Amino acid sequence: MNKKTIYLLLFVSGIFLLFYGSRAVNTISVYISIAGVVLVMYSLFKISTVWVKRNDEEEKNTE
Repeated sequence: MNKKTIYLLLFVSGIFLLFYGSRAVNTISVYISIAGVVLVMYSLFKISTVWVKRNDEEEKNTE
């Protein structure tokens, strides 16, 4: 498994945690939804940096 698939799995699990936490209303679900938001933001950040690095490498190879 490469890094992109791992980060995509993190993204999907973060969205799942977000929806799971927003269904029930108690303090634990608030923490679960916050963890989902953190997972989504982290995985989006990592996916974007991986793609930016890959695009830079492709541009260098074509020159």
